[in-house]
Amino acid sequence: MRAFVKSVLVGSLAPAVPLMLITSFVGFSVAMHGGLLTGLYLATLPFIIALPIVLTCSLLIGLPFTALLRRAGRESATAYIIGGGIAGLSVPVMCMMLIGDNIQTYWLGLLGGFSGTVTGRTWWVSGRESTLFADIDS
Repeated sequence: MRAFVKSVLVGSLAPAVPLMLITSFVGFSVAMHGGLLTGLYLATLPFIIALPIVLTCSLLIGLPFTALLRRAGRESATAYIIGGGIAGLSVPVMCMMLIGDNIQTYWLGLLGGFSGTVTGRTWWVSGRESTLFADIDS
């Protein structure tokens, strides 16, 4: 469970941090004019948006993908990184295609791909750490 939570949080922060560098300036400006909570909200908005998306995709795509890899005996860092990247890239692009084919929004696929790659890598590393600690404890 710890590995899952860690991978979702890190995978949510990965695409959010670059955007938070921008929104933090707006949030700081709003906070300086008396809206402390509003400023904090604006500064963290990219993370607030990314977290439920990464969580949902991790539950609906990541966990079944893990089960598939385990059953096939194909678990590896490369499999999780590539699988996460492809899923992360595909989900925003498919959503944009359903909502309306606006080419300017496809850059979100790059953020999604980055997020999926980081989530997959963190899932692999965290999963190995928990196995290592379980072996040490027993």
